[in-house]
Order: sequence, then structure tokens, then C-alpha cells
Amino acid sequence: MARKKRGLLIFSILMGTAGVLFLLWGLNIDTGKWWPVFFFAIGLASFARGIRERVNVIAGLLIMFWSCGAIAALHHETLDVNGIPFFIGIFILSMPLAWFIGRLLTPEPKA
Repeated sequence: MARKKRGLLIFSILMGTAGVLFLLWGLNIDTGKWWPVFFFAIGLASFARGIRERVNVIAGLLIMFWSCGAIAALHHETLDVNGIPFFIGIFILSMPLAWFIGRLLTPEPKA
């Protein structure tokens, strides 16, 4: 992907996420439990930045998984889960999962 288009993609992901947070705030939805969405967008931007680079893909996937786990842990009353152990489980489980998916999606690095 060309550098110019990639920068526009990253900018649109980050600004779109900020827009979603302001939209939720404007609709009187408690954004206190939705702040990890911004970190999800950072992970998505990292993933989009280097789809052919294993480090960017794995880091992006980890940040996205951890953000989803944080959102779910913050909504533990609604989901009827125990928040802290649930997040720790997501934190630990996402590491090998992100590594495996990253290896599947990216080419082998050249030695």
C-alpha cells in the first residue's frame, strides 16, 4: 500500500474512533466504559500500517484483543462475568493467539 494512502487510512481510523466516542457521549451513553475503543483503533492502525510486517500485525492484534477484553471487563455486570479474572484470561490467551494469527497472515521474514 502506498505511504500516502496508508497514512490516510491510519488518520481515518483514529479520527473515526474519536468521532464514535463523541457520538456516544452526545447520545448520553456512558463513555467511561468505552474508552478502550480508542486503543482498539490504535491496534487496528498498527495492523493496517504493516500488513506485511509480522511485528506490526502481532502488536496490532494484541492491542485489539486486549482492548476487547478491557471493554468486556468494564461491562462485567451486563455480561455476568467476573471482570478482573476475565481480563487476565483474555490478556494471557491473546498472546499465543495473536502470535499464531500473525504468523499465518505475514510472510516469513528474510534472513
